[in-house]
Amino acid sequence: MFASTGQRTKTKLGLKTYKKQKKPKRSPKHAPSVKPRARKLYDQLLCKNSACIIMDHETYVKFDYKALPGSQFFTTKNPENVADEDKAIFVEKFGKKAMVWQAICECGKLSKPFVTTVTMNTDVYIKECLEKHLLPMINEHDGPVVFWPDLAPMHYSK
Repeated sequence: MFASTGQRTKTKLGLKTYKKQKKPKRSPKHAPSVKPRARKLYDQLLCKNSACIIMDHETYVKFDYKALPGSQFFTTKNPENVADEDKAIFVEKFGKKAMVWQAICECGKLSKPFVTTVTMNTDVYIKECLEKHLLPMINEHDGPVVFWPDLAPMHYSK
């Protein structure tokens, strides 16, 4: 296989191409405090505490599989003879979706999943997720438990 002019030039100059890494975008104000806070959290919570850490997560799943990200293809000799519905993906702008919530702990236990089509708010979160799913999971543990929520607004509302 032949190398392009750009590839040959890069090789002669000793240049290599690398994939960019994703990193959190932090403000100049918060950047210096990240490592000390992470260290403090590790020292106070994870090293000295024998509690099992439980985390939860919620995600939305689209009902229409055609709306899922990714390429879809069609094969033909002449695209002019193919119907529009075979060569295009028609998706609703705000299609139906379900929200799936579940908790997991570091010892491997899982809560029962909670699935709803209702928009998640504080009341739904407390009644359905915490009371019906998370608390029974916590009660299964013999020792202490630490619940570590993500930054979803419903976790911190009054």
